[in-house]
Amino acid sequence: MKIWRGFVLLAAVLVLVFFPKTGSVVRAADSVIVYDFSGISIPEGQPAQLGIDPGTVQMMQADPSVINSFVQALAARYNSSEVSIDQSAEVNYLTAAVNGLLPMGTHIPAIAGASSAQPAVVTGDLGINGGNYVDINITTQTLAVFQNGTLAMTTPIVTGNVAAGHNTPQGAFSVLTKERERYLTGPNYKSYVHYWSQVVGGVGIHDATWRGSFGGNIYKTNGSHGCINVPYEVMPTLYNNYLQIGMPVIIHS
Repeated sequence: MKIWRGFVLLAAVLVLVFFPKTGSVVRAADSVIVYDFSGISIPEGQPAQLGIDPGTVQMMQADPSVINSFVQALAARYNSSEVSIDQSAEVNYLTAAVNGLLPMGTHIPAIAGASSAQPAVVTGDLGINGGNYVDINITTQTLAVFQNGTLAMTTPIVTGNVAAGHNTPQGAFSVLTKERERYLTGPNYKSYVHYWSQVVGGVGIHDATWRGSFGGNIYKTNGSHGCINVPYEVMPTLYNNYLQIGMPVIIHS
């Protein structure tokens, strides 16, 4: 049953992305991201360019699992005996692109084992702690970690509820504490979190198991009390591998 459900999801992504209402290949002028396979050995009959329309990009922003399904479908359609799409690299590229960390437009897919045709590398500010810091963009609702000036990971988030006046503070801060398994309390709320990293005052980075989705405009009317909510499945990697006491955290619009 699980395998069948996975197949249905993959088929849905193929229909939504590869066969939009405007045709099987979206014109570059009408699309947000255009995959360009020119000069790459692909199966006969497949188009050299394939566009991802704005609606699908919005789906990717709202649900990261759509990105994984898209890349799997992309590989299933374009892999050949000579070419194998680097799915991990493409997931990283699309995640960065739909969250504003990379420019959209024409993109040459990454090919496994090839030194060329790799996606652009997202670079950070080497003037901030040698390029090791956390970047939190309230506008795009994205948390990105840079190491040595290069993007190490990114995730959609939910920040402070704007409508309720719980805006997440902006500025240059740092990781002050790290704690496991604790309650966060305040006026009219008590929330249990598995991972907690204090940034400024009562504001910190933590998992939010009560949320079903992240990113988009959730924060405007259903955001946090000021904290940075991160998907539970992402927090172990973020907490254990990247968040260190004293690490700069830049929060901005």
